[in-house]
Amino acid sequence: MSLAEHLEKLRYFHKTCAYPSLQTAAKSMGISQAGLSKSIQSLEEAIGAKVFVRSSQGLTLTASGKLLFETAEKVLHEAMIFDTKVGGIHSSKIPSSVHFGMYDSIAIYFYSNLATYIQSVYPKVTLQLNVEGSQSLAERIRSGEIDIALGVNFENFSSKEAHFLLLWNDHYSFYVNPKLEVIEDDLPIIYFPEAQDLVGKSQQEYLTTIIKKRPQIRVHNFETVKSLTGSGLGFGVMPDQVAKPLVRQNLLKQINLPKFKKSFGPHSIGLLVSKKMLKDHESFVQDLYRLGQTWSKN
Repeated sequence: MSLAEHLEKLRYFHKTCAYPSLQTAAKSMGISQAGLSKSIQSLEEAIGAKVFVRSSQGLTLTASGKLLFETAEKVLHEAMIFDTKVGGIHSSKIPSSVHFGMYDSIAIYFYSNLATYIQSVYPKVTLQLNVEGSQSLAERIRSGEIDIALGVNFENFSSKEAHFLLLWNDHYSFYVNPKLEVIEDDLPIIYFPEAQDLVGKSQQEYLTTIIKKRPQIRVHNFETVKSLTGSGLGFGVMPDQVAKPLVRQNLLKQINLPKFKKSFGPHSIGLLVSKKMLKDHESFVQDLYRLGQTWSKN
């Protein structure tokens, strides 16, 4: 039996790579662990090799699993391009240029997909990009300097000049290099103090008790948190979407901190669109929104 006969199971496998166990992966996808296990087993039978090794540290991709993951990435990306192309075929009133704004950690993951889509479906559209914090982007939307922005907690900036479109709600979690088997009391915590949840509570406020008792590495963007955590210099606090690529590669793993009994509040990721852009080019905006939804699910 060939892999081509199991393409519908590739998405399950692809998503499973972002989680430490089949149990947590199945729960996040809203399916049974037995059903997910059966899908993975079918893929393994199709390619004639194991894709995961299970241990006390969680799931680790085998050499065949890594090759299958790379294949799944390509297949799902091409499917996304197809979906967005189909969605864009009937769009009308296409703008000649779009000035986009993005939060820095988001730009790293989403901008290449956006640029590929614009070039493929709307080749005559000129794309410009500003990478800034969410508040600065919201102010530029209000002043008319930016047409569309992708950032964090934008619903707080919805106004008569701007309309908010939710993509998904993300959460902060603790992550560590998988090679660190024990979280010692003197292991530094790496975090972005000003990062906030939906109600405006910062990581600094959530972590007050912990940071009094251990060394700290305070940074000002999540890419630095991810890089330093991946290097084993401490355990980091970052959004699950930011950590996901390295979790899939087994370069980060999510952990529970025994002395941390709270849960971080959620934060939202979404589009803030100028009312003028939405009024003049609604179909075009909806196409980009659909692209964002597809990206957030991968």
